[in-house]
Amino acid sequence: MKFAEIESKNLNFYAPRFEITIAGVNLLHKGVEILSVTVNDKLEDPDDFTITINNPDLKWLEDPLFQIGKVVEIKMGYGGKLTTMIMGDISAVEPTFSSSGPQQMGIRGFDFLKRLQRGDKFRSWKERPDSAVAVEIAESHGLSPDGVQLTGTIHPKIMQNGESDFKFLKQRAQENGFEMFVHLRSFFFRKPKDNKDPITTLTLGKTLNSFAPELNVENKPSRVTVRGWDPRTKKEIEGVAGNGKERNILSGKQSASQIIEGIYGTIERSIREPVYTQEEAEKRAQSSLDNSSDQFIKGNGECVGIPEIRAGGYITIDGVGRRFSMSYYIESATHKIDASGYTTQFSVKGNAI
Repeated sequence: MKFAEIESKNLNFYAPRFEITIAGVNLLHKGVEILSVTVNDKLEDPDDFTITINNPDLKWLEDPLFQIGKVVEIKMGYGGKLTTMIMGDISAVEPTFSSSGPQQMGIRGFDFLKRLQRGDKFRSWKERPDSAVAVEIAESHGLSPDGVQLTGTIHPKIMQNGESDFKFLKQRAQENGFEMFVHLRSFFFRKPKDNKDPITTLTLGKTLNSFAPELNVENKPSRVTVRGWDPRTKKEIEGVAGNGKERNILSGKQSASQIIEGIYGTIERSIREPVYTQEEAEKRAQSSLDNSSDQFIKGNGECVGIPEIRAGGYITIDGVGRRFSMSYYIESATHKIDASGYTTQFSVKGNAI
């Protein structure tokens, strides 16, 4: 989407607004003075939010609305154009007491993915694909599994050995080259998006306030080999991925593995895992290579508040030199509205240059 379209959609970034409800109660309608609201949107961990309110004479300290476990919904945007940024549970209430300054109170919490981090489990599944297990676990936490993609491989046995549902499923996601997150009440267990449709283009000095990239080949392989054992044929299984086989390489760019091999020769990472089919070994090798190469380029940027900038999408950065002007995958985004206005800070990554 062209930046002009984003700008028009967001009312030329005039009059930033938010709307916060707790247990269905609109805080502004209730008379709560909100000083700031921050939403951290992430791929690797549960999203989180922080709301800071004025608390004169400790007015809100004992109010039952601000209790642990209450469901919060936060919308952000401009004028009447608001986007739901997060739904989640209150996990912490943090009052500030001062004899000379204003009394304030912070309300913090996480999206519903946090529920998967609570408690460890011992259990197993037989003859199931990872996607079926992901659906079962998502539904057990009251989440809709409509964002779960099929994984294909049927495993003889899957073990959850004293791990939280979050840690267990995150590992299964990584082995499949998937990402895992929650948006509102929907659970996603899927392949990363391709880079065909970036959210918009940000240009330094015009629509981009700052951008700080880092290019790093430390501890990255050019080739990954995963080895296992097929108990039926009594033969070793070997899956290989390397040299330019990363996912979503930008046209005309060299991937991390290609650059590493060109400079240092073949740098192999050898992994022995309990894989039972050739398909599974190749998938694990590809996932390991992708996860490593995705960290080849990382960067942090800041711009005016744009609700559309969310983790799991692409954004194009321009005006930062030929090497770093390209599309990046968004790892995280922090949206904040306070007395200074609405800003978005974001972290990105890339696997080619």
